[in-house]
Amino acid sequence: MESVNRCRLYEQEKTFQITGETIRPGGFELTRRIVGLCQFQPQMLILDVGCGMGATAQYLHTRHQLKSVGIDASHFLISRGRESNPLPPLMVGCGESLPFKDATADGILMECSLSVMNDADMVLSECRRVLKTNGWLAITDLYCKEPGRTQSHETSLIQSCLQGAQSPENILGTIVRHGFHVTLWEDQTALLRQFIIDIIWNHGSLNHFWSDKITGTCNGSDRKGMKPGYFLCIARKHPAEENTPKEVTF
Repeated sequence: MESVNRCRLYEQEKTFQITGETIRPGGFELTRRIVGLCQFQPQMLILDVGCGMGATAQYLHTRHQLKSVGIDASHFLISRGRESNPLPPLMVGCGESLPFKDATADGILMECSLSVMNDADMVLSECRRVLKTNGWLAITDLYCKEPGRTQSHETSLIQSCLQGAQSPENILGTIVRHGFHVTLWEDQTALLRQFIIDIIWNHGSLNHFWSDKITGTCNGSDRKGMKPGYFLCIARKHPAEENTPKEVTF
């Protein structure tokens, strides 16, 4: 699947050196904020879709006593995660086909993962199916500050969340069309800037980090003009009778 191919960046040892097991800007800082905003209570079932090595699932289990389950398309990351995070269940799977029954989860987290999935519409449909009524959906990811450049990045060779970055309007519109009520959109670009600073500190330059030693295919021309931002979005599943698309303004 394309989403598996896009995950190659997150399987690189140099990425772990910068981010640790969380493999995303912000680490557990945003995860802790999500738990508070969604008012998750102990023993609630929370799915981490695109869990990587399961660090967030482990954090939710250990620090917040939640029934966390991690799902990721990468066999490599799941295998590695089971060695270091043995307590929460970690399983190989994709967001387009979640291995859970209808209306079973209290919350779903997608931390820097929706943009690397092959079909965001199908993923969000699956999230709505699996969530209980009024269940929470929390997303952190990149967004594209220049909508006109979104199209070019869809065909980019960069196998990372840069490739799937969309404008805020597109992201919010897609979430709402799938029966979710957006309760929060929060710009977290400062965390992305810190992430970039860490890359430069560790590797001397962004070009070195994005070299073919990391992604296998990326070059500087793929990133020319890219001005990404980083966001936190919290949304809630509408009851069926309220599942009417609403206009979203940003």
